[in-house]
Amino acid sequence: MDNQLTRYAREVLDRCMKQKASAGEVFLIESRNIHLEVESGEIDMIKNAMDRLMAVRILNGHSLGFAFCTDFSKPSLDLMIEQVMTSSASTDEDPNHLFPSPRESQSQSGVDERMSSIPIKEKFKRCQAMEKAAYGTDSRIKAARQISYSESISDIYLINSHGLDVSYGKSACSTFAMVVAQEGTEAQMAWEMDIKTSFDRLKWVEVGQEAARKALASLGARPISTRKSPVILSPPVAVSIIGAFAPAFFADAVQKGRSLMADRLGKCVASSEVNLVDNGMLEEGLATAPYDGEGVPMQKTNIIEKGMLNSYLYDSYTAHKDGKASTGNGVRPGPKSQPQVGPTNIYIEKGNRTEDELLTDFQEGLYITEIMGAHTIDPISGDYSIGATGHWIQEGKRVYPVRGVTISGNMLELLKHISGCADNLRFYGPYGAPSLVVSEMVIAGENQ
Repeated sequence: MDNQLTRYAREVLDRCMKQKASAGEVFLIESRNIHLEVESGEIDMIKNAMDRLMAVRILNGHSLGFAFCTDFSKPSLDLMIEQVMTSSASTDEDPNHLFPSPRESQSQSGVDERMSSIPIKEKFKRCQAMEKAAYGTDSRIKAARQISYSESISDIYLINSHGLDVSYGKSACSTFAMVVAQEGTEAQMAWEMDIKTSFDRLKWVEVGQEAARKALASLGARPISTRKSPVILSPPVAVSIIGAFAPAFFADAVQKGRSLMADRLGKCVASSEVNLVDNGMLEEGLATAPYDGEGVPMQKTNIIEKGMLNSYLYDSYTAHKDGKASTGNGVRPGPKSQPQVGPTNIYIEKGNRTEDELLTDFQEGLYITEIMGAHTIDPISGDYSIGATGHWIQEGKRVYPVRGVTISGNMLELLKHISGCADNLRFYGPYGAPSLVVSEMVIAGENQ
């Protein structure tokens, strides 16, 4: 990061402290973002942006103030300092507000410099290859709704008045393909994506081909009758469900009585097959970093261990409120946001059997490939009712595609009915999961 920017940050902190702030913190981020889309072999969209933002928090006694700016001219910095001091004077006191003292981190992250050195032209060619691979899979692939590549490289600098002074870089890139398969009057759409922290590990052709295979596999889908049945949740489906329910493990939700997991520490909340982990130190994890958004070292937290609820996730505020230590989960949802409890790399640990091996033991049931409405899962009650598509399984084999069904139940029941985890752990953003076997689930389809 530019030394001039870090000097601005130190000057802002110094000025806040001279204006009698009890404690202060400055967060500075500089991001370079590229998004590229291809349609019919031609560039359809290019976005290339550089963003800078400085966010300041101060304590006036126990009252917290917050302000930010994107323009680092003297008038803008003056206004930001004035705003943060004013806001601290008008907020209620809360003794749980505090900024962490410096601690050494055992985790690492870094920027893939090769990512930014590769010309746009080369990335465009690879998108063309991804689109060509999708169309080349089968003549029934009639349209590519989106073929895209995105990358983000960020430099972060964080200081506070307790002596914290840390800086680090992060990078991520992704490919995405959404295609349409058509046979007669029927059309089915499907997507696939890949996300990595380094450019050379990213999949291109495979993403286009897999999106095409998914769309083709959905042709001829039909509903099934209402029933209770075993199901297998594919990795993207399991990830969607875990991501939607994850706030139930956040300490702020628990403290407010807005979590199904409140008062369940040390109790069985899942089958013994389930190990749910939040790991900010995971190698190649998208959320891996030395520190969280407050400067607390990242760590690995076993949330559920062999079915038992072992821990909630804490930032500094919620940890102080409960007399605990932060778990390194003070996450900034966006550069303009204050830190709050959030996930790092949160995932269900993989098992030791392949998905095919699990399918071999699966006599009859539904393999779910996509769900709609996972965001409606209620983290307070745990109830859910969401649309699903997939394939009906008989004697371990997919016999026909299924659509027009709804799966419903309660998250505690779902977690306790997980009877197997495959070894195909996949991450989509900060959430990950392997294929999961659920021994029983209510499937609402056609009444017969």
